[in-house]
Amino acid sequence: MTPETVLNVGSITKTITATAAMQLWEQGKFTLADPINDYLPFVVRNPFHPHTAITIGQLLTHTSSIRDGSAYSTSYACGDPTMPLGSWLEQYLRVNGALYQAQESFYDWEPGARFSYSNVGFGLLGYLIETTSGTPFAHYCQAHIVAPLGMQETFWYLRDLKPSQHAVPYTYVSNGDVHGVPLRDPTWTGGESNKAVYVPHCLYGFPTLPDGLLRTTVSDLARFLMAYLDGGIYEGRRILQEETIRTMRSEEVAASQQLDIPGVGSGIYGLGWYGQKLHSGEFVWGHGGGDPGISTLMFARLSDRVGAIVLANAYENTGGRRDIIERLLQHAAEF
Repeated sequence: MTPETVLNVGSITKTITATAAMQLWEQGKFTLADPINDYLPFVVRNPFHPHTAITIGQLLTHTSSIRDGSAYSTSYACGDPTMPLGSWLEQYLRVNGALYQAQESFYDWEPGARFSYSNVGFGLLGYLIETTSGTPFAHYCQAHIVAPLGMQETFWYLRDLKPSQHAVPYTYVSNGDVHGVPLRDPTWTGGESNKAVYVPHCLYGFPTLPDGLLRTTVSDLARFLMAYLDGGIYEGRRILQEETIRTMRSEEVAASQQLDIPGVGSGIYGLGWYGQKLHSGEFVWGHGGGDPGISTLMFARLSDRVGAIVLANAYENTGGRRDIIERLLQHAAEF
């Protein structure tokens, strides 16, 4: 791993998706209070509260009541996704869709009533970016975020890069029992019984790429993060207005979205970014990601406009990412 190694970064992707959504919001394409069904070619309703509209703002803040069911977890497969984003979402969220199950696709609480992290909800937000912009999600992000920031090693699809550019994701198995590790590299022959081993994964994908399938490098992500730290502009190219960024990371907006996410802990969630206190007492904004064989974290300390990014091609859920981020931020403060 180097600052130029490409890796799928998991849910850090949501900060890119939120940026794209807020660009369209700035253009007046929609308001955050608008019902999502005003912009979809199929109807999405929580069957337990069919008369309560789900809004675009609720997708951004994980208060939509859309649930990540088993069809979401089983949508991961080696290679690029074979089903278009909109088709998968329609099958999962529309009544009588092939993947639709009321209890699996939705919570039984009313939209807007509480926070519950939803990957599918952010996938739907990405599809709304398609329907409101008239451009496929990946193409929109490329034209309006990736290219303006000079993120030359940032991709959405494996077909667009060489396998040698992409880090191999690994999962550590302490006892040699590798059979429960999903998405194993099919060319891997396996380890010895009762021996600790890092199990390589295939390079995988899933249909809801706006929730977690950005493939990028530390160096490219740094450009994106610096744009946020500098009021929406990097090297003379603006991606968002400064006031929009303040709104996205407003503690007032985030006050009702109390985090309790495995691997993240407590905090508040704004519009695509979450805020947390570190062990040092410092308050930071950012996002993390975890998927088979990857662990990622990106945080920004607004007090002195310093950011830190960690991408690891092995999964961990012990807080190690945050410990490294804290040491990096502490080191930066000494200069």
